[in-house]
Amino acid sequence: MSTTQTLQWNRPAWATAFDVYVGTSPGTLAFQARVNAQLVQDPPNSYSWTPATPLQGGTTYYWQVVSRTIATAVDPSIVAASTVRSFTTSGSGGGGGGGGVLAPFGGSPIGLPGTIQAENFDEGGASVAYVDTTSGNSGAQYRSTDVDIEGTSDTGGGYNVGWMAAGEWLKYTVNVTTAGTYTIEARVAASGNGGTFHVEANGVDITGPMTVPNTGGWQTWTTVSKTGVALSAGQQVWTVKIDAAGSTGIVGNLNYLRVGSGSTPSNTPPTVSLTSPASGATFTAPATINLAATASDADGTVAKVEFYSGTTLLGTDTSAPYTFTWKDVPAGSYTLRAVATDNGSATAQSSSVGVTVQAGSGGTTGSTPFTGTPYPLPGTMEAENFDNGGQNVAYVDTTTGNAGAQHRSTDVDIEGTTDTGGGFSVGWVAAGEWLQYTVNVGTAGTYDLEFRVASPGAGGSFRLEVNGVDKTGALAIPNTGGWQAWTTVTKTGVSLSAGQQVWRVVMLTNATTGAVGNFNWYRVVSGGTSTPPPPPPAAAPEIVLYAGDIPAGNLRGNWSHVTDGTAAGGQKINSADLGFAATASALAAPANYFEATFNAEAGVRYRLWLRMNAAANNKVNDSVWVQFSGSVGPEGSPRYRIGTTGGLNVNLATSAAGQLSGWGWQNKAYWAADTGEIWFATSGPQTIRVQAREDGVAIDQIILSPQRYVDSAPGPVMNDSTIVPKP
Repeated sequence: MSTTQTLQWNRPAWATAFDVYVGTSPGTLAFQARVNAQLVQDPPNSYSWTPATPLQGGTTYYWQVVSRTIATAVDPSIVAASTVRSFTTSGSGGGGGGGGVLAPFGGSPIGLPGTIQAENFDEGGASVAYVDTTSGNSGAQYRSTDVDIEGTSDTGGGYNVGWMAAGEWLKYTVNVTTAGTYTIEARVAASGNGGTFHVEANGVDITGPMTVPNTGGWQTWTTVSKTGVALSAGQQVWTVKIDAAGSTGIVGNLNYLRVGSGSTPSNTPPTVSLTSPASGATFTAPATINLAATASDADGTVAKVEFYSGTTLLGTDTSAPYTFTWKDVPAGSYTLRAVATDNGSATAQSSSVGVTVQAGSGGTTGSTPFTGTPYPLPGTMEAENFDNGGQNVAYVDTTTGNAGAQHRSTDVDIEGTTDTGGGFSVGWVAAGEWLQYTVNVGTAGTYDLEFRVASPGAGGSFRLEVNGVDKTGALAIPNTGGWQAWTTVTKTGVSLSAGQQVWRVVMLTNATTGAVGNFNWYRVVSGGTSTPPPPPPAAAPEIVLYAGDIPAGNLRGNWSHVTDGTAAGGQKINSADLGFAATASALAAPANYFEATFNAEAGVRYRLWLRMNAAANNKVNDSVWVQFSGSVGPEGSPRYRIGTTGGLNVNLATSAAGQLSGWGWQNKAYWAADTGEIWFATSGPQTIRVQAREDGVAIDQIILSPQRYVDSAPGPVMNDSTIVPKP
């Protein structure tokens, strides 16, 4: 399909407007536009919307329309949502996405109440996420767009948006936790009498004109406020619109917007300083850079410190001392910073530190095995486990950053795979790139080489070099029917000598898609017959917990065991419906929770599933926060840890208009970017803590699946009767 798509839908009765949501996965739909219905005697039977700019080629998009009525303004739950539909654009994209569609900066909506950093406007490009009347970033800081961003000397440091002219605007995808009346504060500066601006939520002006006063300088900051702003709950798109210029010809500078209850600031931002490395430090590729920061909060606690290189998140630490080790850093210049977030969601950024990584020896020397030990052959090599050493040493990748954002922090593009055995694959592969592997061939002889590949187009080719010698010639990748439709390409009769060697997979030509293809693994086998793919490696057992397995002494506050003939083992754990308000984040020291213990394996990807039901099938009784004692993300940084305010939000309803009925399986919140994936830092006993986000919810089964339920739920989200057997 064309990259310029028009979405069309039928008009339901009583509809007065339609909200259009688009994203690159069903779980990341973002508000794009509101299309008003024609309120005439004979209204049209259908409506449509076209993105302002072309979409990314070769990408699958998902979309949904939510219709509104006159009554929606009084009760926001009175809406009707369409099914989620999808389409795939033509052209090349290597499985990636983006372009022309509004999406939250950083991947997740900004939680409100909280702080909106002005420079963190949405992704999507000009006329979609912003309008700027001049070309180029006048401040030359932080992001490569036409929005003008500079460093700020305001409290907390970081960046501000400047050079703001009448007619410009910026969009932010936010999520308001609870409907209510709030105060919106804007942090502004101007060297003369400033202009005016206003804030819109889903296209509706919620502030009226806000005036930027003469603060005495472009970095002399003050706060202007609008009190009594009524906000509805849920995901929304806010727009800061610049209305009129001041005496200087521009409106002023904007550091952030803060949303809180009451008429005075509800939270003082934390302070943070990046203490290591030193500014101007020099390293040699492949470098190991130890980052460290200090952070404090005057009126609360520090929830987390994030470390960034430019706009790329390197890692997160939730407890002091705040550190992160960045490994295998390739040659180049980097701008590092730390961002602290407190328990009230206020943020602060450190001053930036510039470092340089000089090139190493390059060529076929200098790289080291990914695991520390050469791959033993015959055997299987995972494509994503190329050597350590960085750009031009262990690999060459022609684009910056990991487009799949999985497994490793390099420029090689890695994504999850649905091939047999799961795990990861290397994608977005272009001609001229290569990947290097240190191997050890046990016995000299003649072998068959197998390459697991996928591509929705023909024409891609590659070869294998051993110690710089071409051993295969050009191998073609056929059209397999999709980026995750896998086949095996085999080269028979390859003579290999014994001992340690350097293997390099060299990309030769792109397919009709504009990319060579995707690679999952390479296999070396004896003889002339190809062997089938093996089962998943050393299968970790499924973890299945019933409510009755959890001792009564592990239940706290309003959680208790309740007999239920429809539950696994005849028991469920129930959170009494006492009318508690939903919590905006997990609590570090909750009063209402339960815990269970289990054994898990380090380095294994688990998918969490909970079977839940809500009291009275009411959506105010359908969500919990989940934490673990030793959980980490795929990069190894702590995630969802007990004793912090970070947690995985599991929400049974699948949309704002979704219905609930009986038992159902869920592993995340429909509005969140979380995937329900869990890793553990060490093997052995682990603790899971479940605390109520909204009381009135019941749970009878907890599943942590390394295989069986990684790609699909054990059962449906409504009217489920599935009892998962224990292994």
